[in-house]
Amino acid sequence: MPITVTAIREGFVAEIGGADSTRPLDAPDAAAIKQALLDYKVIVLSDLAENFSWLLALCRRFGPLVPHLLDQYHHPETPECSIIRANMGDVKSRRTERPAGAYWHSDLSYDANPSDATFLYSVQIPSKGGDTLFADMVRAYETLPAATKRRIDGRVALHRYGWNGG
Repeated sequence: MPITVTAIREGFVAEIGGADSTRPLDAPDAAAIKQALLDYKVIVLSDLAENFSWLLALCRRFGPLVPHLLDQYHHPETPECSIIRANMGDVKSRRTERPAGAYWHSDLSYDANPSDATFLYSVQIPSKGGDTLFADMVRAYETLPAATKRRIDGRVALHRYGWNGG
């Protein structure tokens, strides 16, 4: 089945159909998924069979993966992936007071060469919580009043690792 792209929110979110994590990803399918990410910024691939190797291969097609600096949360198979939160009874689970990403953030925005994309892979979704939200910063800027755009144009933001003044 060929890859299909269905807009959920035009120019921002699309759902990818036809992906099959039980077979190797061929070049045309990978190219279609990559183009969808460029066109929409957020893409969703639903109902895939659990296959960590397939996901890793997909992500690597977008370029080199950047290991998170908190190496204690690296996935046991590769430092290119981190465990955000899993079964809290499992010794491989991330154990923090607040789950990773429990506040608005932009992954690796503090780095001189920030990430082009973030990939999230959920094996089990909790019945309550576990929400992941994305903000369309392009649209946010486009809809600012002209006076605000003039005031902030040319400004540079300084991002640093840590939150809450840390």
